[in-house]
Amino acid sequence: MNQPVRQMLAQYDCRNENDTVNAIRKIMQELTLQGSWRGKFFGRQY
Repeated sequence: MNQPVRQMLAQYDCRNENDTVNAIRKIMQELTLQGSWRGKFFGRQY
């Protein structure tokens, strides 16, 4: 796991494996949405 993801994961109170998995899913969703926004995916009209 890279350093930025570890820093983001540290913001969550993970008490068990399930909490950790859910936190990682949320982080991946944030990164995906941020990348889509930066790539102007949401501004395109088809």
